[in-house]
Formats: sequence, structure tokens, C-alpha cells
Amino acid sequence: MFALDLRLPDMVFRKPGLNTVFAEFEVAMSGEFWPVIQAMTRAHGDKSVHVLVLDPDPEHYYLRHYGKYEAATIGIDASEDEYWGLISDEPDGDPTGAIVFSANVVAIVGDSRKWGCWGEKGLEVMAIQGLPEKDNSDLRIPLLAVQDAVSTFVALSYWRTLVPPEISSNLISKYGN
Repeated sequence: MFALDLRLPDMVFRKPGLNTVFAEFEVAMSGEFWPVIQAMTRAHGDKSVHVLVLDPDPEHYYLRHYGKYEAATIGIDASEDEYWGLISDEPDGDPTGAIVFSANVVAIVGDSRKWGCWGEKGLEVMAIQGLPEKDNSDLRIPLLAVQDAVSTFVALSYWRTLVPPEISSNLISKYGN
């Protein structure tokens, strides 16, 4: 599903031709994002969802400090609160180990590997591939095409300045539909 060694604005999905929409990273790292994940799991027949933190480095940060990799699986029938509990779990009561607070790069995928989400805190976006093309207004969070995501979400990372052209042009050329 992902090219794990790449980072945005490069193409992080292995199937670049598919429709990609974007959510704000902070919103995607909340319970409010769970209905988006559920919509994809149901459309593709998944039974569970896998969340993996890629940065900070799983081995040098999470394994060293918490004795585990920051990866988790949750069933698709879980509630928003259960999903929030998964990503906000503080190992040994330490908030710096919670996915929601510590993840700089996170990947989310279903069993089918037909959809995925790739989030990067540094650019303030979660790229979403595999969302059914239907009316998604019931999902309660803004899901934007790449051009709008650059001017809305990515721009948050460049407060009082412009998004560098190499970032905006690369995102738009690689993720534009």
C-alpha cells in the first residue's frame, strides 16, 4: 500500500493513479476520523484496521522508551471512543508515548490493503486513498482535493509565509486528479 521510505510531497502510495483526498492532520488524529476509516473498511470488506507510527523511529523511540513498537490493530465495529482510546493510550501513563501526541508520520490501513491513510504532522495533512466515491458529507470532517488541502491545511505549517513552491507543486502534480 505504501512506500514506507518516502515522505510527502513524494508519492507515498504504491498505486498513484487512485483518487486521493486530504484531511487536516490534527482532525485525522482524533475520534472524529473514525467514521472515515469505517467507511473505507466497509467498502472494502475489512475486519480490522492497523495503525503504525513511522516517525519517530519505532525502534529507537518507542521500543527503547516503552518496550514496544507503536503499532496497533482495532476491529471495524469499534466506537469513536474506542478508536480515540487506541491512539491516545499513554504507555505507563506517559503522554509522550501516545500516538496522538507523538506521531509525526503515521500510516493507517485495512486488512484488504485496498485503502490507506498517510499522515504527516509537519505538513498538517492526512492523505486518504480508497474512500468510496459517494456523498461523504455525513463524515463530519473536511475532505479536500490536493489544491484546496495545500491552501488550507499545508498552509498552517507555513504561518506568515507561503507554502514553498517545491512542496505545493510536488503535492499537486503527484496527487492532483
